[in-house]
Amino acid sequence: TQIEMLKVKISELHVEQTTVKREIEKIAHTNEKADKARSLASFAASVSAAANTLHQEMNNEVRGAVAASLESQFKQMTWKKDSFKSISIDESYKVSVLNNKDFEILSKLSAGERLCLSFAFSLTLSTVAGLNFPMVVDTPMGRLSPEAQVNLSTVLAEVTAPTADSSGHQMIMLMTETEYNPDVAKALSVRKPKVFEIQFDTERAETQIGEE
Repeated sequence: TQIEMLKVKISELHVEQTTVKREIEKIAHTNEKADKARSLASFAASVSAAANTLHQEMNNEVRGAVAASLESQFKQMTWKKDSFKSISIDESYKVSVLNNKDFEILSKLSAGERLCLSFAFSLTLSTVAGLNFPMVVDTPMGRLSPEAQVNLSTVLAEVTAPTADSSGHQMIMLMTETEYNPDVAKALSVRKPKVFEIQFDTERAETQIGEE
């Protein structure tokens, strides 16, 4: 009958309504998940941006500290102090040296000046990074003038000395008699260095080391 048909239709509509409700609930739940995912993604992006900014600021701060220390130490070591205007370090840690005419002169530095710059750069990096590993240098002053030898020795004694935060920086230098002269020895004496004499025995074809 028509009534029975309506009952069946109502029953079918009820089932369809239930199905639609479930689909709506699924969609709502999915949208809720999507909203949460978007919220988390936005938070992650904010954290990433903040971390990147902090990293950049810290990197710039470290580079600035390295450049300032490098310039100070290099100018103390070298003998043409008024010839150099500034020393800077770019984001790739490439060193730039400007003279008092604002010309880049890194490639034109003498062998002795390059040696001083290398010393200053190595010591500065290790100090700023807090990594005071021993440094071993062969013939460190062979290309330097007597004045520069004393300047370099004075700076090395100063920057390797113990501080409140460090027990000091150990440096081993293999030097000839002309390098370890009385003036250099005096400049380094504040560090109370251990001095050893290295002699080669030609008869035995062996090297002997004795403390002075």
